[in-house]
Amino acid sequence: TADVVVYLNPEEKEREEAMSILKHTFRDQDLTIHVHGKAEERQSGAMAALSDATREGWFSGYDWVIRVNPDVIIRDDTFMLNAMQNDPDATGLLINCS
Repeated sequence: TADVVVYLNPEEKEREEAMSILKHTFRDQDLTIHVHGKAEERQSGAMAALSDATREGWFSGYDWVIRVNPDVIIRDDTFMLNAMQNDPDATGLLINCS
């Protein structure tokens, strides 16, 4: 299994429900939820997530970090796993989700 880290920044009235859904969805994974203090526009929220994670050391101890938008579902991870496990020159994977 994988660790799942979620950077959550919905309106305050939506947080409890969002956290409940996340806990149910990832009940078999090691889930960490970081709640951002205020709701932001999509792009600034995405940038804040990476800035906070880097500053706070959330990526320490991991060889790979997969960042996806909330509307993305990874249905076939074969290519990603193969590259991460078998390509010593791979330092990043950029995947077109269209």
